[in-house]
Amino acid sequence: MWSATLFHEVGTAVVGTATSADKARACSRGGVDVLVVQGPEAGGHRASFTPEPSQGNGVGLLPLLAEVRDAVDLDLIAAGGIMDGGAVAAVLAAGAGAAQLGTAFLRTPESGAHPRHQAALVDPRFSGTSVTLTFSGRPARGLTNAPSGSTGTPPRRPTHRCTI
Repeated sequence: MWSATLFHEVGTAVVGTATSADKARACSRGGVDVLVVQGPEAGGHRASFTPEPSQGNGVGLLPLLAEVRDAVDLDLIAAGGIMDGGAVAAVLAAGAGAAQLGTAFLRTPESGAHPRHQAALVDPRFSGTSVTLTFSGRPARGLTNAPSGSTGTPPRRPTHRCTI
């Protein structure tokens, strides 16, 4: 089983990511210090164990935080669909100690995102997101377009106990 021991021996804090209470328990058994709880609203790649595009669905971030908080005794960072101060306040009220934002910053000059991608985020032709395996064979949420709708057969990937 995976363990954070070697990281701890050199003074490194270990942060794991989980998309369910079961995965949070696996990370806790592996010795992580802090856990990012990633809801299905998350953009980009999800910290999932199996390459199923349906993993973009499921229990939302707020109820997921409650499930994980009851399952493990770790500090929690909430991630997934947090775009403004109201959402930050909601995840803090739900038991997270911090909020992690990603997509909210893609249009900033510091993000390094390609200008076409930045423009697509506010283009009305892209009115939704979907989860696809197209980019890497792992579930990733992106703007819905012709390529993202085709998942194809995912490449074979190793199974991980905890994503860090």
